Amino acid sequence: MTTEADALANMMAADSRRVDQLVEDVGVVKGRMESVHSGVNELRNALAVLVKHEVLMGQTAQAATEFRVELASINARVHIIEKEVPALKETREWVVRGMLMVLGIIGLAMVALVLKAGA
Repeated sequence: MTTEADALANMMAADSRRVDQLVEDVGVVKGRMESVHSGVNELRNALAVLVKHEVLMGQTAQAATEFRVELASINARVHIIEKEVPALKETREWVVRGMLMVLGIIGLAMVALVLKAGA
């Protein structure tokens, strides 16, 4: 009977070691799974930030496209104005000369009236 008891005790000790090893392995796996879960949460948070940046970049790209279109429109108007500016400057010079001539004629007429009245 001792042999059977010893055999049973040896089997129970081996089973106990296997159970202990399994519990230890499960503990390690559980720790690793918690680590993986933590990593997944970090990835989820990073992905949320990445999506926010993607939306912001999309809005920035849209604004840049609208700005380019508006800039092209302004550039076309500036070129038209630049072509007309020399003619406008020349016209302004003629108007200023005409006004000075009229003022000169009025001044000469006043001088003539003063000389005529004094004579």
